[in-house]
Amino acid sequence: MKALHLVIGLIFLGTTSFVCAQNQTPAMATAYPNLPAQAKEYGDAFVRGDVEKLVELTYPKYIEIAGGKQKLISVGNATRKQFERDAMQLISWMPIEVTQFLEESGSLYAVAPMAMRTKGRGFETEDYDCLIAVSNDRGEHWTFVSSTCVRLKDAFPQVAEKLVLCSEKQPVRLAQP
Repeated sequence: MKALHLVIGLIFLGTTSFVCAQNQTPAMATAYPNLPAQAKEYGDAFVRGDVEKLVELTYPKYIEIAGGKQKLISVGNATRKQFERDAMQLISWMPIEVTQFLEESGSLYAVAPMAMRTKGRGFETEDYDCLIAVSNDRGEHWTFVSSTCVRLKDAFPQVAEKLVLCSEKQPVRLAQP
């Protein structure tokens, strides 16, 4: 039952089991140095439970699709409270490495996998999430949404067919009771 609560709670942030194949070029990675730092900031806000900051860094089209900023903040706060009731703790949510960059109609898109560690009563797991990062100012500022939270054709109609997302992988249990 606790695992079910964790899965339901994480749907808000789309944290399901994914790991991505590497296909970026080093030149592209260094061309957008703000992306890793801002992806880390997004993950850190998630771990701290700073739902307002998390929503601030969320892709605006997703906020609209999800019912607005206040609804997303409410769902995020409810998720944090459920974690506390289930004695679950988020230890970290860190970017691994950007795997794809696209440029379309003046916007930049990147696929940015994240590794997440959670801790519960007597166990720790590592899971993966695949974020889609979007910049409308040539890589200065990025916003994020989990690829599992959105229908690509709704949120990203202009690049839905071009994005190479992550393949599914089961969570790894790091410690057992």
